[in-house]
Amino acid sequence: MLRIFIAESNPDLRVGLQFLINQRPGLQVTGIAVNGNDLISQVNASIADVMLLDWELPGRPIDELIVDLKALHQPLKIIVISTQPNDEVKANAAGVDGFTTKSDSPSKLIDVLFTMIQNKRK
Repeated sequence: MLRIFIAESNPDLRVGLQFLINQRPGLQVTGIAVNGNDLISQVNASIADVMLLDWELPGRPIDELIVDLKALHQPLKIIVISTQPNDEVKANAAGVDGFTTKSDSPSKLIDVLFTMIQNKRK
């Protein structure tokens, strides 16, 4: 089972991701955040393997959040979701494990998550 935390500010996308993920065997949403202010404490309580992180998440600067999340949760994998494809360079520089845009098909995100399941088993 791959436990996924969703940190997304857009309510429609957040609900859609949660529904899509929870419909797939082997995937489970274990937590949700709508801003970066309380994200660290919420992740601590969720026991997640992967975080889907909105690059435009309000609150703290996203690159600082990524550094803090990686420091506190070494095994946590972070996949950034952004509206802008050119954010991928900045996201990778911040140390994320994956990147997708909000305009990509949901199946691309599911493929990335299932790849992480395979890597987790190794």
